[in-house]
Amino acid sequence: MSDIDAEVLLRAYAYGVFPMAESRDDPELYWIDPEARGILPLDAFHVPKRLKRTIRQQPFEIRIDTAFREVMLGCAEAAPNRDGTWINERIVGLYCELHERGRASSAGRKESWPAASTASRWERRSSARACSAALPMRARSPSSISSRG
Repeated sequence: MSDIDAEVLLRAYAYGVFPMAESRDDPELYWIDPEARGILPLDAFHVPKRLKRTIRQQPFEIRIDTAFREVMLGCAEAAPNRDGTWINERIVGLYCELHERGRASSAGRKESWPAASTASRWERRSSARACSAALPMRARSPSSISSRG
């Protein structure tokens, strides 16, 4: 799928589909249309007592959008129980373009460790150790999932 650009990606997310690669080294992308989608209903979200206590102790710090590309690269690194990744350089580039347009965000968590030498290193470590993500924001007016023409 060589015709995927940031606009197509944003419209695709509005329809619930997203691109993936077979591996980090595979330049090709294909569309994923999952049968079930994860939805977190925040109006009914319950924070357990133990989690509230942990949050009050402030054992970690959360940063938003401080090193978007580094978070993407951290998410693409190997992890326990996961040797490979579906995030290739094209996907990193597409999401970074959405981020530059203000349409994607990243989040990273850092536990109370000694200070890291750079923000990039901090974000990379946090993305590998916690559930950091780079998520496109919902498109405002989806039309179709094809290239502009």
